Amino acid sequence: MEAKYVLLTESITFNGAIIGEGEIVQLPIKSAKALIEEGKGITPVPDEKTAKTLEGALSLNTGDNGNPHLSPSEDPKDQTEEELSLIRKALDDKYKGGIPTLKEHAKEAGVEFPYDANKGEIIEAVITAGKAEAVLAK
Repeated sequence: MEAKYVLLTESITFNGAIIGEGEIVQLPIKSAKALIEEGKGITPVPDEKTAKTLEGALSLNTGDNGNPHLSPSEDPKDQTEEELSLIRKALDDKYKGGIPTLKEHAKEAGVEFPYDANKGEIIEAVITAGKAEAVLAK
């Protein structure tokens, strides 16, 4: 799926997550065009200052199952607290009331956690293991 970068001129909600004004996000082209037409974003012009920001832009491309790919990096050390918060929220939203399903998908992705772990602990284990995108894709 092709994508386009957008510099948000106001806060938006995307798949249940609030993305703040001034953030540069990578969206499917259709979503990016709609935001720009609504006046909620502009196409950023890469220069020395923004090139690095574009490289690390929050990717909100959706996968085949409609869940967002929340970051170009799977390593939680490379992610901001805001990105980690978005990932936590996406996992929490996807598995509302479905702890057995979350456990199953986390195990399939190779995440290790105690057998009696609660939902929050499993989500943190998924993030720490760098498997959030794999679990969200299930």
